Amino acid sequence: MIKRLAALLCAVALIAPEALAQHELKPLITVSADAWVRVEPDRCVLTAAIADKGQSAEAAHAQLTKQRSALSSELAKFGADVQEQGFKLGTKAADGSVSLEQQLLIDSKAGADSAKAIDSLGKLGAKPLSNLRCFVSEEAAGKKKDAAIEEASSTAQTRAKSVAKSLNIDLGDVHSVVVTEDPAGAVLRTRKLWGESAASSDEVFHIIVTTRFVVKNAGHVH
Repeated sequence: MIKRLAALLCAVALIAPEALAQHELKPLITVSADAWVRVEPDRCVLTAAIADKGQSAEAAHAQLTKQRSALSSELAKFGADVQEQGFKLGTKAADGSVSLEQQLLIDSKAGADSAKAIDSLGKLGAKPLSNLRCFVSEEAAGKKKDAAIEEASSTAQTRAKSVAKSLNIDLGDVHSVVVTEDPAGAVLRTRKLWGESAASSDEVFHIIVTTRFVVKNAGHVH
């Protein structure tokens, strides 16, 4: 039993240095760089309502259908889409007529097209129920974010070379790259219907790139 234990310990002693060498932690240089991206909103939404009346709810609904169709056709000229929401039934009037209101979600492009769509609401008998909410989609911000990542990555590499030169060491391969952004993803911004410039809703993204480089000749650092 003792002989077998001794043989096992010898085997472990022979294997251990090789295993440790394989898992030895490589010295790294870590640098960070950042870039800023400003992106204009590419989409705006608001809720609106149309109302009409008839001798019955069915008759009022028929009138609303015509009004909504006209509104959809007009807003489509500005790239806006009209989505139906719920109905609100009013009280019966003295003449026996019934009023019916339908809420709509107006989904439009940002900028001048959005302003034209809002102006069309009043002309066609619709009234806004909410402020205009604008936001930057990931698709709109994607290209500018990619350019910012390249810019920050290049800056990080330049900084790493500078550090390596000052320490008299050589940089090896990139060990890892971590990209973070603030805020993460699309962020909603609420604007008033009138009186604010589009610039107030621009989204600013802060891109941070952290890169780690392997050090080639760490033993010669001085």
